[in-house]
Amino acid sequence: MDGNRLKGQHLRTKRLRIAPFPEEEWAQLQAIWRDFSSSRYGVYDAPHDCSEEGIRAFLHAAAKSGRFYAVWQESRIVGCYGFAERSYGLEMSYCFREKERGYATEAGKALLSLLHGAEPGSVRAGTALMNWPSVGLLYALGFEQSGREKVSFYRDSHGPVYFDGGLFTWPRAETGRNKVLVSACLAGYRCRMDGQSKPDSRIVQLAASGRAVLVCPEEMGGMPTPRPASERCGARVVNCEGEDVTQAFLLGAERALKLCRHAGCTAAILKSKSPSCGKGAVYDGTFQRSLTEGNGVFAQLLIDQGIPVYTEKEAEL
Repeated sequence: MDGNRLKGQHLRTKRLRIAPFPEEEWAQLQAIWRDFSSSRYGVYDAPHDCSEEGIRAFLHAAAKSGRFYAVWQESRIVGCYGFAERSYGLEMSYCFREKERGYATEAGKALLSLLHGAEPGSVRAGTALMNWPSVGLLYALGFEQSGREKVSFYRDSHGPVYFDGGLFTWPRAETGRNKVLVSACLAGYRCRMDGQSKPDSRIVQLAASGRAVLVCPEEMGGMPTPRPASERCGARVVNCEGEDVTQAFLLGAERALKLCRHAGCTAAILKSKSPSCGKGAVYDGTFQRSLTEGNGVFAQLLIDQGIPVYTEKEAEL
């Protein structure tokens, strides 16, 4: 692949301008990196040197490659993309401070279009599988997960803190294998309201094979882990503290549906009884572990869109 096609380009999209990151705009990169580092997803990336000296040195080196880009929205830099040469092709990195506006997808598609005709796997990127915005971006750009690895950037009193990192490649290879959307807790990820998981060995194996696309609609809706237990009350969702959390559940469901579509999933295996993912029966809002007929918010959305939904008890793997 000719990586020079991505060198020193100046592009315009409908809303954005993309150009090599100017060294004199170091303070805008500092703001972007600091914003990400302070977010809930900051633990999933190597710490950046956010000092003026460190950023100026980084940008000076990046200028020589010509493949580190600023993404401008009018007079403001909203994010950046970088492409580093590797033995297999290019490694892509990115960081954005504007969420839910589609700037990262719009800019990424424009840059990758310069590599039209590249062999599958020519561009690679890595991200934590629980970094929902990052995973969603990669699928939206046409990447596919090709592997995973244990990664650690931080330590606590017990030693290194590891997380599951996904390895993604672009463009996608035609494998003929359908992807399945699964509740992340069923694959062993600790995203339930109590901070635990509910692993199902078959789904853990499905995730290890690369066929599963993980979601947690509640986390994707901005809710923390752990969090107060929630149950459905008719059309609403309330937690055990009496707070109406319906909007967070709806937002998470919409984001998870978008990821499902971008990843090309043809079915979903979701956690039974959950106010997000339950199918057929969910807890009834009394917080007495009583069940009532119905579906979780996300499960219902998938059903409405014609996507087959199975609980872990129904799935035949």
